[in-house]
Formats: sequence, structure tokens, C-alpha cells
Amino acid sequence: GYLSDSFDTDTTGLYTLTQTDPAEGTAEFVYDSVGQRAQVLAGNDFGLIVSREVLPRAFGAFSMDFLPTVKYPLGGRFAVRLVQDADNYYELRNTDGYGPGELSKVVGGQVVDSVGLTNDYDQDTTYPILVSFAPNLTTVEAFGETLSISQDDTSLTISSIEIEANQQTAYYDNLFFGE
Repeated sequence: GYLSDSFDTDTTGLYTLTQTDPAEGTAEFVYDSVGQRAQVLAGNDFGLIVSREVLPRAFGAFSMDFLPTVKYPLGGRFAVRLVQDADNYYELRNTDGYGPGELSKVVGGQVVDSVGLTNDYDQDTTYPILVSFAPNLTTVEAFGETLSISQDDTSLTISSIEIEANQQTAYYDNLFFGE
């Protein structure tokens, strides 16, 4: 009942791709067979949401390695969302060039709890990201920081993972979702 993808083989076809601003350009999700990892190729003012259905669970963990390599032109944006549906999810957002992001919990379309990051990220640095989630406590270890939110104990049943890169080319590796 878990997802584990180290991209030892090309599994990019198992992910659903959503263009974030197709009028500006079309991003790609490609396999890097040499590095055994996946890569998002985006550009100025456009990006890509890469998503994958997972076995639903109300508590567990998600982790991945994020390696940003090119930002356009002034900054890159990155987000990870653990999604129940469009109005209920956990989100970790950060940028390179637009200031530090935040960890938030959204219930019924409203942010019910959030905490800000101190650091944004840099290009050509690998960032391990770990999200441990439960109804009463969600903790993130990412970008050299540990963040926790615990103000709202609404249970969210996570059924998909979304990883978004905008104005940002990056590698993704070692995806895991489970307990």
C-alpha cells in the first residue's frame, strides 16, 4: 500500500501531467537514464504539475529528492501537495527568487494552519524533502529546516501526490509515499 519510485527504470508514463500555463509554453517530464531520475523541463512563465494516485491514507509520510537546475528568468517556484481533493490538502511551497515559502493545511478551500520557511532554495543543490502527516500534526523537513503545524486536527485522507515546478527545470528522484 505504498509508492516507491527511485526511477531505476523509466516510470514517467505512470504520472499524470498537468500544464500550468500552456499559453506560455509546454513543459515536459522526461527520464534521465544516466542519472536514473526524472526531470521536469519548464520555462519562463510556465511549468508542470506531476501527479500520481496513491492508496488513500490519513497519516503517513512522503519523501523525495528535489534538485533544481535552471530558473527562469528571475525565479523558480516549487510545490509539493498531498491531496485529498481540490479543497483539502497539505502543501509545501518554496521559491528561488521570490522569497521563502510555507507549509500549509487547506480544509474546505481555506488555509486552516500555516508556517513560513526561513530559507528559499538555490539552483544546483539537492534538497531531500520529508513530509510526515497526521490529522493533528504535520511535520516537514526540507530546505535545511524543520516545520510543524498542529492547529487544526481535521483528518485528510490523502489519495494523490502533486509535485509542481514553475519557471523551474529540476530533477526528481527517490519518491516515497507510505508509512
